[in-house]
Amino acid sequence: DPFLVRAMSRVVIPQGQKRILVRARNASRLYIDDKLVAETGFHQISGSAHGHVFKVDRSLSPHIRPLHRGDQEKVIEFTGDGKPHR
Repeated sequence: DPFLVRAMSRVVIPQGQKRILVRARNASRLYIDDKLVAETGFHQISGSAHGHVFKVDRSLSPHIRPLHRGDQEKVIEFTGDGKPHR
């Protein structure tokens, strides 16, 4: 059964270059000011238990939770201006 979650907020992003991390168990999209800035795709997991096992990537930060099998992530660079964004 498919479902959809839509969350919206006004957020002040501090001035300067920032990295924004989007993680999702399935497909997701991140919009900032009604512009699509990040997107993750739908599941690509084989149900046969013979799928490829990916190495854990810790390059984002040594203290971040490792990405679980099947989850996806996207990192974007965003220049904050200290103003509210939607």
